[in-house]
Amino acid sequence: MSEFEAPENGVKHMRETIDRKDESIKKLEAELASYKDKEIDNVFGKLGLSTDKGFGKALKQVYDGPIDEESISQFAKDEYGFEAKGQVQEEPQPEAAPVVQDDARSRVAALDANSTSDVPTDVLDQLSEIIAKGNPKDSIAAKLTLMENEKNSQ
Repeated sequence: MSEFEAPENGVKHMRETIDRKDESIKKLEAELASYKDKEIDNVFGKLGLSTDKGFGKALKQVYDGPIDEESISQFAKDEYGFEAKGQVQEEPQPEAAPVVQDDARSRVAALDANSTSDVPTDVLDQLSEIIAKGNPKDSIAAKLTLMENEKNSQ
């Protein structure tokens, strides 16, 4: 028998061995992925990033390199300009809202101080406004309407 010839049951035995090894490899790869996931979550936490939401989640999805603080921090800085602060990011604090509110209040106060009312106080004021700002046709129509209303009210 030469080294390339195998007994008939040897081929079956080799297939079974290969199948067992494939299953073992798949199991070990799943465990390795789990450990890598836990380790990357740990490193991201040390950098102040949450892998559940926001920038940390996005960075975790695109990062494919060594799992250590220095490498991940350098990648984040080079690609996105992110500087690690070393604390976990919680919900963003609304610090800009009071500034915007104060700015809006000051604008309203300035508009109120600089504005005057254009609302006429009575019918004669309305008529004089139409005469001053309107065209001749409108002013004549306004005068005739005023005279008609006075005639009907008497």
